[in-house]
Amino acid sequence: MAGMTKNTPPWARLMRPTLYGRRIRVRLVRLAAALCVGLAVFVTLSAFKAVTVTVSVVVASRSIERGSVIGRKDVTILEVPASQAFADAMTRTDDAVGLVAQVDIGTNQPLYAPLVRDAPVIPRGRSALEVEVSNDVSMLLPGDVVSLVSAVGCAAGQSDILDSPDDQPELCTLTNQALVMGRAVTESSGVTTIEVAVEPDAALRIMESAEAGAIVAVEQ
Repeated sequence: MAGMTKNTPPWARLMRPTLYGRRIRVRLVRLAAALCVGLAVFVTLSAFKAVTVTVSVVVASRSIERGSVIGRKDVTILEVPASQAFADAMTRTDDAVGLVAQVDIGTNQPLYAPLVRDAPVIPRGRSALEVEVSNDVSMLLPGDVVSLVSAVGCAAGQSDILDSPDDQPELCTLTNQALVMGRAVTESSGVTTIEVAVEPDAALRIMESAEAGAIVAVEQ
């Protein structure tokens, strides 16, 4: 072609003021515009996807009172925006069912390990016993360990754990290892009972002392 030499760069034809050059330049402009639009769409979709990424977490489907054992109807799965705030939240309802709430948990509140504890199981060699207590035990949770103390003293031979060296001690520790199995129940009459798991000999001391007078539960 006239005016072209071996040393002429390939794009020189595009820059020449010819019909062919103008057509090629128009095509290149359209191609560049299309690429820019495609890139803009890709970036926008990527940003939108990043914003809308969600994770599944376990939340309370209704209010859960402190000390309650969590049931299947108490929890559900909720999709929430991915965030570091939910990194340690439970992700399976099976992980929460059967646990005890250590605090009041509100509706739709995510569940985290520090909010719950394992429900107590009666240890081998112990038995469950409902004990009437004379003090406020509303703050006790299933799984707590308490001492049960008789406020009227111990009968002869009733306990080998005495709080006083006197022959007639004012207080008598019936057991130091009473495992709380459930929340305290206060009847309309004002009587408060709590279920505990104790060893057989402690159970006998507790039943004998219950007939004599008040029993106090002391949290350890």
